[in-house]
Amino acid sequence: MNAKNPSSEQLDVKPARSVVVEEALAGVQAGRRAGFGMVVGVDRSGHAQELKDAGAHMVVTDLVEVSVAQEVAPARRRSDELPSALAALADIKARMKGRSPAVFLDYDGTLTPIVQSPELALLSDDMRDAVRTLARRCTVVVMSGRDLPDVQARVGLKDIVYGGSHGFEIFGPQGMHFEQEQGGEFLPQLDRAELALRERLGHVPGLLVERKKYAIAVHFRLVGESDLEAVEPAVNAVLAAHPKLRKTHGKMIFEVQPDIDWDKGRAMIWLLGKLGLAQSDVFVLYLGDDITDEDAFRSLNAQGNGIGILVRDEPRDTAAQYALGSIEEVRRFLTELATLTEGTRA
Repeated sequence: MNAKNPSSEQLDVKPARSVVVEEALAGVQAGRRAGFGMVVGVDRSGHAQELKDAGAHMVVTDLVEVSVAQEVAPARRRSDELPSALAALADIKARMKGRSPAVFLDYDGTLTPIVQSPELALLSDDMRDAVRTLARRCTVVVMSGRDLPDVQARVGLKDIVYGGSHGFEIFGPQGMHFEQEQGGEFLPQLDRAELALRERLGHVPGLLVERKKYAIAVHFRLVGESDLEAVEPAVNAVLAAHPKLRKTHGKMIFEVQPDIDWDKGRAMIWLLGKLGLAQSDVFVLYLGDDITDEDAFRSLNAQGNGIGILVRDEPRDTAAQYALGSIEEVRRFLTELATLTEGTRA
């Protein structure tokens, strides 16, 4: 496959909406660099792990193992139409039957309420206990947009895996530590973009420019209505001067990140492979509330190996299959899930 001139261009189809199938490690790597929506590695010579490490979203030994899921889960639904994950516990248990769970959790808006300032988002003792109990029974990953040291300190549990900066940096038990290999190349651009954002927006009352290692967050939750319209054009102007960076959206936040093929969905897939959990006997549950969590929901739908659970507030389109209505419902769900998963550790 020629990553510079992929066959999808000849068909007038965007790579992000295409699937590429490759046996060679170089082909898998090229497919990921080219931004294909899914890269399937075919293992005909016993090198499945190498294909996963190269970036394959899934690895098969024969293409008959690849199925196109139809009507398993709609690609997008309105969040207020989703069934409650608490009410559907029996259905979720049935879907998990014979498989070990792996649970991914967002932090802000999922484990803690959304608050006016990021430093005020503190994990309650009850929620920490719920996560701790669940982690004794299955693999638990907290995947946050916060910097890795920040989310580690706020959760304060040793026996779980942490993904900071939307998975750009990952840390886990037994010495696991990973940083997205391309991310370091963008640090000088992020430094310059941070200065430019502070110059353009530092005078706006209520606005917070928060530098993280691999991103810059522009929080405008406390910005007055008369100043709001100036925020996004200023961010866009800075991005125009730094074309290797991109803008993503969250709840009352713009985030400036390296413009590479990496997000919470990609990080989740990489982690499952690294932890030996990219297997048919593992069932993934991903709980999140933000737009950035949609990448993980879509990945689960595409692979058919788990479910996305949206912690909802205002109605929106989502790729999640179930929903929870509050932080308290998240705590109750995790507590019930720990009971269901006793003795089935992944």
